[in-house]
Amino acid sequence: MTKYKTFFKLITFCPNLQIGVVSDSVDTQLVLELSKELFLHEGILNLYEISDETISIIHNMKLQNVNVTKILNINELELPSREFEFIIVINCFEQSDFEKLLTKCYNSLELVADIAIIEKNNHVEQIKDVLDITNFKSPNEIDILENSFLVKAKKLQMWCN
Repeated sequence: MTKYKTFFKLITFCPNLQIGVVSDSVDTQLVLELSKELFLHEGILNLYEISDETISIIHNMKLQNVNVTKILNINELELPSREFEFIIVINCFEQSDFEKLLTKCYNSLELVADIAIIEKNNHVEQIKDVLDITNFKSPNEIDILENSFLVKAKKLQMWCN
């Protein structure tokens, strides 16, 4: 059983799935396992990463379905509009304007999509507050990752008559 098997049950894998990962230093095992799952569904993993060391390791893995973009800092991140069905934000709470980051994530998600926030430190209540401010719905803490806190929420942008 892989380290992230339970976490992957939170993601609805479908053909051509686009997942974005924003991180200050992503666990390369997560990238490898997520890449394998996405490869089975012809999906793409788009990684926005700060750590040069992590980028080097991922490039050396030669994963065909992973696009890596080097970012200088989280606050300068530019994400494409309505590109992703799922975004994973890893360890960005303490080193960014978190509300601004989540607003960018919200705009880069499809109309109905999910966001998962993984943090080493317990900022769950503050994260839920910022998710609420940035129009994400149903934020929930999910206790499935060892040594990390996970909060998942939904973007539900509906059009009314």
